[in-house]
Amino acid sequence: MGRRPALSRRARQPRAAARGQRRDVCADALTNSADEGFVGGVPNSGPRNPEAGHTLQSCPRGSRRESVSAVGGWAGMFRASVSPGGSMEILLHDLRYAARMLRANARFAAAAVLTLALGIGATAAIFSVVDHVLLSPLPYDDSERIYRIRTLDAQGLPLGVVLAEHIDALQERQGPIVAAAYGFSNEASVVGRDGLAVAISEYFASDEFFRVFTDAPALGRTFGPDDDPGATVISHRLWREQFDSNPDVVGSVVMGRTIVGVAAPDFDLPPGTGTWTKFVARGQAADVLPMDGYARLERGAGGEDLQAALDVVASTLAPWQDGRPVRFVSVSLLADVVGNFSSTLLILSGAVAILLLVACLNVAMLLLTRGAVRARELALRAALGAGRWRVMRQLLTETSALTVLGGALGLGLAAGAVRLFVSMAPDGLPRLETLAVDRSVLVFAVACIAVTTFAVGLAPALRQAHGNLNGVINERGRSASGARSGNRLLGSFVVAEVALAVVLVIGAALLVSSYVNLVSRDPGFDPERLLTVELNVPGRVNADTGTGYLPVARFYEDLMNRIRALPGVESVGATSHIPLLPVVDRAPFLEQDEPFDPLNPSANPVRQTQVTRVSPEYFESIGTGAVAGRLFREFDGRTAPGVVVVNEAFVRRVYPNGDALGQKLVLPGVGFWRPGGLAYAIGEMAASEFEIVGVVPDIPQSSLWETPEPTAYFPLEQWTVRRMTIAVRTERANPGSLIPAIRSVLGELDPTIPPTFTVYSDVLSAALARERLGAALLGAFGLASLLLAAVGIYGLMSYTVAQRSAEIAVRSALGAHAKEMGRMIVFWALRLVLGGVAFGLAGAWAMGKLVASQLYEISAFDLRVFVSVPLAIVAVAVVSSYLPARRAARIDPAHTLRAD
Repeated sequence: MGRRPALSRRARQPRAAARGQRRDVCADALTNSADEGFVGGVPNSGPRNPEAGHTLQSCPRGSRRESVSAVGGWAGMFRASVSPGGSMEILLHDLRYAARMLRANARFAAAAVLTLALGIGATAAIFSVVDHVLLSPLPYDDSERIYRIRTLDAQGLPLGVVLAEHIDALQERQGPIVAAAYGFSNEASVVGRDGLAVAISEYFASDEFFRVFTDAPALGRTFGPDDDPGATVISHRLWREQFDSNPDVVGSVVMGRTIVGVAAPDFDLPPGTGTWTKFVARGQAADVLPMDGYARLERGAGGEDLQAALDVVASTLAPWQDGRPVRFVSVSLLADVVGNFSSTLLILSGAVAILLLVACLNVAMLLLTRGAVRARELALRAALGAGRWRVMRQLLTETSALTVLGGALGLGLAAGAVRLFVSMAPDGLPRLETLAVDRSVLVFAVACIAVTTFAVGLAPALRQAHGNLNGVINERGRSASGARSGNRLLGSFVVAEVALAVVLVIGAALLVSSYVNLVSRDPGFDPERLLTVELNVPGRVNADTGTGYLPVARFYEDLMNRIRALPGVESVGATSHIPLLPVVDRAPFLEQDEPFDPLNPSANPVRQTQVTRVSPEYFESIGTGAVAGRLFREFDGRTAPGVVVVNEAFVRRVYPNGDALGQKLVLPGVGFWRPGGLAYAIGEMAASEFEIVGVVPDIPQSSLWETPEPTAYFPLEQWTVRRMTIAVRTERANPGSLIPAIRSVLGELDPTIPPTFTVYSDVLSAALARERLGAALLGAFGLASLLLAAVGIYGLMSYTVAQRSAEIAVRSALGAHAKEMGRMIVFWALRLVLGGVAFGLAGAWAMGKLVASQLYEISAFDLRVFVSVPLAIVAVAVVSSYLPARRAARIDPAHTLRAD
């Protein structure tokens, strides 16, 4: 196309006049746009002339810019908005009108606010937990660059330990690694402010430990390469509780350790550590002592870079004693600290999101049904000049008032829920002490309120803004296509609500069933009326030989005799490992006559078993007995032939024919195997060959979840260690009442040995804490969603009966029986519910893969759950639709048709 010809001056004059007229019109539209609407339901600027088309939307962009200048710029527009009749004043009027409407419909407002408070409160509470535990970084500089290093066992599972030489090799290679460190925990004691010994956890760490965590101390300094072994940093908690926050503690010598600093208040790794002491692994300790491994990566490096470096280092190391190559795996420090609780939190996050969606659908249904009641009012407002956006703004303002009230009440519920969560949470979950509804939760709640306002109010506002006065005045338009399309929209909401409820209730039923299975599992012992006393007898290091441990055995024997003489004591035993604690000793063993060559490790048929040292009365004290053979007796002492009792899992694994009694086990050494030689012995053994004299039930050693592993029990007199736990079975229901008496007995023997008392029913409760918390919260969410679905079905059926009253009256007048009218309502409800159940079952099937790892002895697709939950929801739907159905059956045709 060619260029348009220029216009003459006379021809341009009409166009200029038109532009000026449009500018004036648009300026009027800008200044008067805020005047459109109602104040208290009455138009404040007269009816709008729809034929004039003088609206802001009808102005061209160029004219709008000119109009802004014409009214004094954006500042002038703001002054106009806050002036009488401006948009800000109208917003205040809308809020006042919304408040009047909610007061006039208090039952509707209360139902909506409580529903939103439940959804928003639960969501805010779970967000607070997730934010503190999973999202917030750990209190170490660039904590995302710190990784935990583990080795893999024969089954490819993380063993959790490394050797000092592994970390040294990794440190020498460097690559993406800035610093690497190793360490291990041990029990120690300090003299408390009251003069009594206090048990603490001492962590022996390499000199690079604090460089990995780059954590500045609260007082003094941390240790490094220039410090001698024994340099110690004490925890801030220990400094405050046992040293009265005395700054002079730096430089003093405590427990033979020189204190060089006090850690920062939030430094607590491993959790519960009292002191960190510099340790250099040399000789056998470097070859066999199991360690924790940590590494800090350089900026920009990630887990894949670290894993590549670990694979290279592993290829240079000699294999394990059984010929397996050394393999490493790494995990971020945050994932290591949180552990498997992260999966529980993610499941709870998904569950609470579903609950919030159900709550939003419920309130949206309330608003839609409320909108049908207000159809006349809204149509009249539109006829008097209120534009579609003006009506929508009023409706969204009312919805905002509901969501803000619901959010405010929900934050109060969230604060209480967070406190309840802290009381139920398992030990070891990080940062529980700081868990609260803080600024981040408030910001999240505000965002949740804003999103909820539009999610809940947009669909009802869009629908109700199309007010048609003629159709409303013609009244029975309620049963016309508009009402029917409204019923379809409400019906789709019910289907979605039921589907979400099915997913949530099935997930809750699976977790609750799993928890019930765990609680009802026979642990193989009786935890009731059981008190444990953990002790660590001081003395020389574990490499002592000869009679170095004989005084230890005599000490425990004397202590048990004194405790046994106390009133209220039924029995007393001792063990090196009490059930349900995570750390279990292992030992390699051979069967009788199997060859063993310490110089050719890969040729040895070495297997491993869990090992525990016990006194003869131990099994009686924990409430278990032998299923075959006999238990230990007093004559199974140091000079007697070696004997051992094994569990049923040991028999199944090693002697599948069941002929374990009388067989002999050979322990060529106890501890970790290294290429080319024998590991040092843990404790002192009086024999190396042990005859199996008895079989006991499987007792979970580390967790109720675990599959029973082969376990061998040895007499304490024949294999003595310093660290033991005394198990005291009491005659009283409250075993804790014996603590003062036992503390006094121990003080008479040796006041420098600090005891750790535990009521064992509390240990069992703590072992189930994660599962109990998940089942309780998900069960509560499931019940809440089921209740909301029931309320939604009831509301929809009641609305349907009101909307279709004329139709029901006509059917009755034509001869339909009252029961048929009731069945029609129930069947319609069932049709919607069955559709929701179908979608929900599909969603629950997909969800099953996510929760499978959290279940114990129940399938994620358990048929009983997948059948019983839908049947329960159908039953709830029948009950919820019963009252509306009965109301439909009682409609009087004559009265209803006369009223129309």
